[in-house]
Amino acid sequence: MHSFHQGIPALQELLEHNSTPDIILVQEHWLTPADLCKFDDLFPDYFSFGSSAMTNQVQSVILFCRPYGGVVLLWRIKR
Repeated sequence: MHSFHQGIPALQELLEHNSTPDIILVQEHWLTPADLCKFDDLFPDYFSFGSSAMTNQVQSVILFCRPYGGVVLLWRIKR
């Protein structure tokens, strides 16, 4: 994934047209810690756990550029 907004359509297409994987690993989402909940909103059948590479950037006064990084694990909830 090369940023959240560019990678989500490909991930959604994968889930719609292929078998539903139990575990999905996502890297390079570039979300801030406060925005990691977007994975929960878009994928309600999955539990998400991740980290942001932007933690230190957000703590600075001005948000300047986006560092590469950030990983999320999506674990399918069996119902």
